[in-house]
Amino acid sequence: MKSYPLILEDFLSEEETAVLLDASVNAHEAFEESFHLSPQERYKGKIALHKSIRRLYSRDAGNIMVDVTKRVLDLVKETDGTDDLWIEAPQFSRWSVGDALNPGHADNCEADGSPNSSSHRSHGVVVYLNEDFEGGTLFYPNQEIEFEPKAGSVAIHGGGLDYLHGVTEVTEGMRHTMATFLTTDADHYNNHRQSFL
Repeated sequence: MKSYPLILEDFLSEEETAVLLDASVNAHEAFEESFHLSPQERYKGKIALHKSIRRLYSRDAGNIMVDVTKRVLDLVKETDGTDDLWIEAPQFSRWSVGDALNPGHADNCEADGSPNSSSHRSHGVVVYLNEDFEGGTLFYPNQEIEFEPKAGSVAIHGGGLDYLHGVTEVTEGMRHTMATFLTTDADHYNNHRQSFL
């Protein structure tokens, strides 16, 4: 992995950010449907899949989700110097007061290095849609980096233990993000194409 974590401000335009934030705030049916598609109680009302946003709320928001995700894919391909990368369809994630990811985790393995259920993931991506909340700071303990989210910014990191990452507790407001993941695993991509762009 080269140059990770990669944190870029103003990756989204103000207009893109506004459209995506509106969808994350108001697409209640899409969040409800996404919970029924992947019913884990801790995600109820917190995750909205791209296909649900596009179908139930806004085709424009769905198109922007795809455009931004493809820009991320192009950036990672350029950064890593390879075309052998595929990107999962994005999803919105809402973080309420009390939500945190602390201690941090890796996207593709457990803390002891053993594979987890998403061992195919080579990179994780978080796009920030707002900043009118308290707490919710992104941190990378191995790199001693903390990032106060700014609307329109993106954070990209490797999926393994070198790139442990977490989020401090949200103490006020609602943190809105769009997340996605990349893989270098062609077999996984070929066997799960419906989950990828």
